[in-house]
Amino acid sequence: MKEFSRIQGCIDVLSILSQRRMYKLKNILYELKINPIFLKENLLYLIQQGLVEKKLIEKERNAYNITPQGLSILEAFMELKTNLPPIEVCSLV
Repeated sequence: MKEFSRIQGCIDVLSILSQRRMYKLKNILYELKINPIFLKENLLYLIQQGLVEKKLIEKERNAYNITPQGLSILEAFMELKTNLPPIEVCSLV
């Protein structure tokens, strides 16, 4: 289950970053309302995968931007999510 939450967390970050050109860490935290450590771990992973880039801006602050590859991954995920049938919940009685 931990791997799923990592994937969902990364998709959430990519979704936020796709909405505008650059985001500061505090803006991402505000939008997602998640633990800062979890966000930093996800951002580091996404940067290592080439899906997000980190840039130094005003007064040594970092800003984050989705890369074209990150946008492509996000679009593929959204298409998959749209085309999959809903999961039926059944009770194990």
